[in-house]
Amino acid sequence: MTDDVLIAHIHHSQDAHIWRLRLPATPERPEGGSLDLPGFSGSLADGDDAMRIEIILRAEGYTPAMGRWRAEGGAFVVPILKYSHPHI
Repeated sequence: MTDDVLIAHIHHSQDAHIWRLRLPATPERPEGGSLDLPGFSGSLADGDDAMRIEIILRAEGYTPAMGRWRAEGGAFVVPILKYSHPHI
């Protein structure tokens, strides 16, 4: 069973020169989360990057929902679903 659709962001850290996946705050993780994405090309159209993001999301207990887009400022917006029981 899934909860509501949440939003994850992929943004480029100018200070660290790396892309990061920012997960939303949830009751289990009120501060949210941020994961480095070394080797990310900066395009979700790249099949390898899209697969890498999906693997990371599933490992964190999420699955991508339909639709992805680029927001103002260059960040990517990825709708996700949080599973009550993460995949194993």
